[in-house]
Amino acid sequence: MLSGTDPGLLGDREVLSMVLPALRADFEAVETYRYVPDAAGGVPLSCPLTVFTGSADPRVGVQEAMAWRELTEGVFSLRVFPGGHFYLGGQVAEVCEAVAENIRVFTGTRVQASAGG
Repeated sequence: MLSGTDPGLLGDREVLSMVLPALRADFEAVETYRYVPDAAGGVPLSCPLTVFTGSADPRVGVQEAMAWRELTEGVFSLRVFPGGHFYLGGQVAEVCEAVAENIRVFTGTRVQASAGG
């Protein structure tokens, strides 16, 4: 169980009618898509790539997240945050700062992190 949905939302039929079609499509894409390295001519990305994951994600382990390294010739970094699949919920500010730091490093640009909407 990924434990990411507020139980109050699950009881709201109007919200479910809006969200379920997109959620079903997302799950179908995840279940049916298979990456084929030669489909794009076998050329890896040349851009920097940063992967964020939760230390206790039941769906994607740290080693599985590390496998993204194979998809770029650019700089690769992995950030592991405490928590499961929805690690973001309890540490929005920390994740925003990590994203801003990556932008600063990769672009040499000053970026201010903001956890606000």
